[in-house]
Amino acid sequence: MASTALPKTRIARYSHTPAYTDGRPGLAYVDQGNARPAANVDQAAQDTADHQQAEYFVGLLTQSRDLLDQRIDKYESQVAISQASGDVENVRALRRMTVIEEKDRQLLSEMIDNLERRFRLRASGGGVPQISRRARPVVR
Repeated sequence: MASTALPKTRIARYSHTPAYTDGRPGLAYVDQGNARPAANVDQAAQDTADHQQAEYFVGLLTQSRDLLDQRIDKYESQVAISQASGDVENVRALRRMTVIEEKDRQLLSEMIDNLERRFRLRASGGGVPQISRRARPVVR
């Protein structure tokens, strides 16, 4: 039984004509001569990239949590105004929204804590804002 080597190029068929084809619809040539095996990737570079990505996501999650804090504060002030005016339905709706936002805030805080614990992120450096740990009372 004879073994055959893979050719340097393969033809891949596509249902559309992408920009990198040779002009014939449906055919694209893929060069496999420059493919690097995954084992040649430097582990330190992967770790650095993972840490940078974790810092980025911590920053995004922190911004989202700060927006939730602002919305919760807004709902709480609207609850006080609605209670003063005697609008019971609006008070109930606002409290429901507050509970939902507080649950979302709790989830975001857990995700941030998990990322920081997993990657041992620096809270003061790397462009990651300082994370507030103030407790929020749950409205029932």
